[in-house]
Amino acid sequence: MNKFFGYFLLFIVLLLAGCGTELQPDEIYNQAKENLQQETDSVYFTSSQALTVNEETVSFDTNGAVRYEPMEGYMVTQMNLIDFQEALEFHFYIDGENISMVDGGERIIPDADIDEVMSVFNPIEHMNEFNEVEEAMLMKETDEHYEVSIRTDNEAHIHLIEHRMEGWESIDGEVDDDTFDSIDIERIDMLAWINKETYQLDGFSTRYRFNIETGAQPLQIDERQDIFYSYHNNVPEDLESFVQQVPDEEIEEDL
Repeated sequence: MNKFFGYFLLFIVLLLAGCGTELQPDEIYNQAKENLQQETDSVYFTSSQALTVNEETVSFDTNGAVRYEPMEGYMVTQMNLIDFQEALEFHFYIDGENISMVDGGERIIPDADIDEVMSVFNPIEHMNEFNEVEEAMLMKETDEHYEVSIRTDNEAHIHLIEHRMEGWESIDGEVDDDTFDSIDIERIDMLAWINKETYQLDGFSTRYRFNIETGAQPLQIDERQDIFYSYHNNVPEDLESFVQQVPDEEIEEDL
């Protein structure tokens, strides 16, 4: 009997010890960031982004590939505007900290926010913003992924919207302290898909819904971005050819 209780006590101790070492959502999230910074040499990605301001929407669909050391990237972006029946297509090239694009068959230096473009290649800075509210992180497990998420309408998290708005040239008017003070959050969502075996980031989705007063007019804003990553550490040297052939391969596989 004493031997039985001894084994039972050992089982309880091991069980409690195992519970104590279970990784928390913020730890999983940070491991994915560390993997992206230290273990990921190259990746292919697709991105879908839509910004709606007072029911008028600008959307961007992008696919591309990047090698991180040294930084080299290529991506194709289609921009859909209300005033155009056909999407506008742009080809971007990244070389170190330099960005160029093709316009009329010629390479030019675009009037674009390099940080906003780079955030698609490497979402670390955007991910870092959510570490400021890591106490709100939730997590569920599927067969292949940890799904780390945040859903909040807490006014204390307004700074997440302030960070996001810094790169939005689509919003007319100067954004000052009074403008930020008028922000009324409807909801902020974040979801990261993290591979359970490798801790690779397979997807990163955000959505910001809020109302704000500007000098011109009140704005109702809904911005969403979904980025999915694949071909981790398996991107060839010719980025442009690779990016152009991947969608065709995926269509064939789906059929």
